[in-house]
Amino acid sequence: MAERKAGIGTYAGILFRDVFIGMILVVVLPITALGALASGNITALGALGAVLLMALLQAAPNAMNNYVDWKIDQANGKRALMHRLFAKRGLLAITAVLLLLTLPFFIYGNNYLRITMLIAYFVIFNYNVLIKAKDVIFLNYLFIAFFYGPLAFAIGFFALSQSISAFMSVVWIPVFIFLIHLIFSVIKDYGDIKGDRLHGKITMPVLFGKKLSVYMQIAATTAIFAALLAFSLYSLRWGLSLALLIPYLIGLYSFMLVLKTDEKKLYTRAANLIRLNALIVTVVLATYFI
Repeated sequence: MAERKAGIGTYAGILFRDVFIGMILVVVLPITALGALASGNITALGALGAVLLMALLQAAPNAMNNYVDWKIDQANGKRALMHRLFAKRGLLAITAVLLLLTLPFFIYGNNYLRITMLIAYFVIFNYNVLIKAKDVIFLNYLFIAFFYGPLAFAIGFFALSQSISAFMSVVWIPVFIFLIHLIFSVIKDYGDIKGDRLHGKITMPVLFGKKLSVYMQIAATTAIFAALLAFSLYSLRWGLSLALLIPYLIGLYSFMLVLKTDEKKLYTRAANLIRLNALIVTVVLATYFI
């Protein structure tokens, strides 16, 4: 029986899942919206433009990463349908198109938005190609946490404001988001230990082992949430203090889920849960402006 040809919907689904990555959009775009809210000049059109820009910026390195990690993904059994239907070089073309679509924002945006976008381009190319930060332990996590945290926040803020003083007054928010993403980003690597070892890719679970890595994540998460809790109590923001317990407990549950399983499906579930938890962190932080 002849194999059925894939339709447009199949290709669109692959792009959404493996390039735009829906679960990452759910986490990153609200951070951009939070930056727009923090600017104090939020408009529906301005916020929408900022979110669209960040969606393009976060999809471009994903496409490039899929190109660079083609063989590793095959070893880990990931993105099989993309490998069957897309040419490897086609991912470079997708990357180029996505980056070209960001240029109007660069041309018509204010100077602070342009600087933020230049930093984004620097991160994108150095993560995958130039210094290949993705293959350097800790630098990998630093780039991801910075891109999906402070950079996403700054895109939203400077798309609607040119006030550095206003940004500095709320800078603790992207700093906290950066630290949380720095810890949470490790969880995606637990399901890829076998393939990463095979291809010499050094990640935290590969270097320290699963058990020690999880305990380190729990300790770091506890310290960071305790610091923000102390700040919110000092600021007499009781609602924020109580709300912070929700993402903290969900984070602990996700780490324990990783610790007690060796099933790839449960690793994926834990990774998706931690991404949703990052969304909850963003929602909790938004209450600061209410």
